Formats: sequence, structure tokens, C-alpha cells
Amino acid sequence: MDEGKAALYAAIIGFAAAIIGAAAGGWASWKAARHSADAAVRAAVEQVKRQSQSEHKHWLRQERRQLYVRVIQNVEHRRQGWSRLLQIWREEIAEGRQEGGMESWCADHENLHSELVSLSAELLLVAPKRVQEAMSELFGRVSAANDYYLDFAIQIGESYPAQPEENQHGLPESVTALAQALGSFVARCSEDLVGDHRG
Repeated sequence: MDEGKAALYAAIIGFAAAIIGAAAGGWASWKAARHSADAAVRAAVEQVKRQSQSEHKHWLRQERRQLYVRVIQNVEHRRQGWSRLLQIWREEIAEGRQEGGMESWCADHENLHSELVSLSAELLLVAPKRVQEAMSELFGRVSAANDYYLDFAIQIGESYPAQPEENQHGLPESVTALAQALGSFVARCSEDLVGDHRG
């Protein structure tokens, strides 16, 4: 009888020990699994963050590149437009043409000016400070060159039939300064997009 009770107690104690051992092992396994899951979630979140930052940088770089190209194209169109202005004005005065060339030029000129103002504002939002400064200088030089060409067109009209020579004493300061400002702007844009590899 005592031996039976002893065996029963031993069995109960063994069973309880097995349950406690299993519970402890299960808790340890659950804790390890939870730690692994937490680590995996943190790693996934960090990866998403890095990917998001990388995508944002790529998007911002693309936006800047497109803006820079549009500014350069705008200035080139302005330069071509000024040459066209002088040609149209000479033809309309000398040949008495009234084909609306000046009206068309003025409309194009106004559109290009509005576009450059808009591009300048957009650059303030996304471009680094050095590019913004170069853009400010370029905008001022475009305005000065524009004033020169408009004044020159007026001279053509006032001096007719004599024709003032645009390059009589070399290019005026406003035009050469514009070329320099455009070169500086392009250099700052290049540094922003591909880095400054000098030195």
C-alpha cells in the first residue's frame, strides 16, 4: 500500500515536473520566437525606410534635372528670340511688312518670361542654395540682356534707313554677362547632379 502510494506520488511529481518543464520550454521558445519576430519587423521597417529615402532622393534628383534642363532651354530660346526680334524688326521697317511678326514675337517672349519666373520659383523649392544663387544671377542677366535687345530694336526703328551695327564694338556687357551667368548656372547644376569631382 505504501509502495503504491509512493509510486503514485512519484508519478504525479514526475507528471507535474514534465508539465512545468514543457511550460518553461514553451515559454522560452515563445519568447525566442517573439524576439526573432520583433527583430524581423524592425529590420523590415528599416529596409522600407531606407528604400523610401532612396526613392525620394532619386525622385528629387530627377525633378531637379528636369528643372535645370528647362531653365537652360528657356534661356537658349530667349537668345534665339532676340536675334529673331532684330531680323523681324528690320524686315518690317525696311520692307514695310505688316505680317504680325512683332505680335507673334511679343507673345512668345511673354510666354518665355512667364515660364522663367515659374521655373525660378520651383527651383527655390527643390534646388540647393548654390543653384538658387546661380539662378538668381542668371535671371538678372536675362533681364539685362532683354533690355539691351529691346533698346537695340528701338534704335533700328529710330535710325532707319541707317542700320546700327549690333557688333560694332563687340558684344555688349549685358550679353557677355548672360553667357557667363548661364555657364555658372550649368556648372552649379552639374555639381548638384553628379558631384564636384575637382581635386
